[in-house]
Amino acid sequence: MRMLGWFLGFLIVFSLPVIGMESGSSSEQVERGKYLVHHMARCIECHTPRNSRGEMDRSRLLRGTPIPVKSPFANKQWAFRAPAIAGLPGWSERAAIHLLTMGKRESGYKPRAPMPEYRMTHEDAAAIVSYLKALD
Repeated sequence: MRMLGWFLGFLIVFSLPVIGMESGSSSEQVERGKYLVHHMARCIECHTPRNSRGEMDRSRLLRGTPIPVKSPFANKQWAFRAPAIAGLPGWSERAAIHLLTMGKRESGYKPRAPMPEYRMTHEDAAAIVSYLKALD
């Protein structure tokens, strides 16, 4: 009986931090998401408006913007606009993670190019979602 009590205590003490990280956004997870958005997936390149000199308008970071170039492929039409993703308007966390891990929406719809069909790990996708939600 004493062993069972110790084991249950061990599980509670060491599993609660992990459970909390799954359901919430730690500052480390948000920072990892920021790194991925800015430096790895480079979401800022297409989803941030630019000024007249072609520089990113950091005051409107990830607020959506028209795609400034046409598809270089004759038979492939690109999206006209990169949507706002700061705050993930209109997206649940689950749906956004699905898109980033599976390369398509839960309905099966694939975003138009130039959006890549990402196949991220769940952890990276969750970090990105935490960062984008934090921008709301």
